[in-house]
Amino acid sequence: AKRRQWQGKYNLSKQIDRAKDIPIFLAYGTKDPLGGFEEFAAKLNERPGQNHVMVLKGANHGFAHQKKWVGWWDDCILWIKKTPEGRQ
Repeated sequence: AKRRQWQGKYNLSKQIDRAKDIPIFLAYGTKDPLGGFEEFAAKLNERPGQNHVMVLKGANHGFAHQKKWVGWWDDCILWIKKTPEGRQ
């Protein structure tokens, strides 16, 4: 029930539509109980621009605080440096 409530309140696909020209970096875990990220990632991949989707197989919600998944942060920094906004 909580998951459905969260997904209704924070529809990630609508967020992509609102941020038309803003590059987006998405990192998500396949074991995240909130779920729904696959649809968001697919829509993001269809969008032109310097978007990046990183799927962490086996990662749960809150993976950013776990040593096993710390590499996502390095990928994000490199991605930021490649975007026009990050080079300013």
